[in-house]
Amino acid sequence: MKFIGVRIIQNDPAKAAARLSQKLNLACRQDGADYVVDVPGCEIRFTKGGIGPAQEAQEGYYVGLQHLAFNSTDLAASVRKCLEHGTELTNGEAISYNPKIWGTGMNYVNPVCPDGYGLEICQRLDLPAAEMSGMTAGMEHIGIPVRNLEESIAWYEQLGFKAGTIVLNHRDSDNADIHCAMLEGDGVILETYEFEHMDHEPFVNQPFHALRFAGEKNAVLTGPNGETVEVIAA
Repeated sequence: MKFIGVRIIQNDPAKAAARLSQKLNLACRQDGADYVVDVPGCEIRFTKGGIGPAQEAQEGYYVGLQHLAFNSTDLAASVRKCLEHGTELTNGEAISYNPKIWGTGMNYVNPVCPDGYGLEICQRLDLPAAEMSGMTAGMEHIGIPVRNLEESIAWYEQLGFKAGTIVLNHRDSDNADIHCAMLEGDGVILETYEFEHMDHEPFVNQPFHALRFAGEKNAVLTGPNGETVEVIAA
């Protein structure tokens, strides 16, 4: 299989696609009834469909497809460009740090998104920094909170993914312990993470609907966390 992109369900896909396009200064186009925001490495497809009210629970309780993370090779420059462009960030100019991902950690910020899915711009610290011409430099990973990390890794390995080292992060702000593994394969990176000491259940009517891949034949798969994987015959 080869990664194509993601599908996001919205009551008004044209407006949702335009918001993301404007927020991160990305190209947007109409494709039939859908609207597509093109990112290097990922087609973000907005499809019309009914979605319910946002589910409210402690972070990590709901599992399934959750956020899109965009790459930056100079996060401080990305933050400046976001603020100059008028893109609101959840913590303003403050940059957060994940200390164990990719061995040396990852810096990140979160653009505000009103459409029921998460956004992130991140910089891997195991890779060399480089000058940025825009706010982002393509897709970095897709975030999936899971109810059982080992089961999720095993399921995605059947699709051809390979898991890196599982790391445990403790977050002082809310005393959360989070197990995380990056899965690489089929042209995409998945960030799978499990919150300890918490019950879990899948998202219901989640706008972030599906991962999309090109493959040998059409298929729709359901992952261990309720996530949808669409395979489109190439």
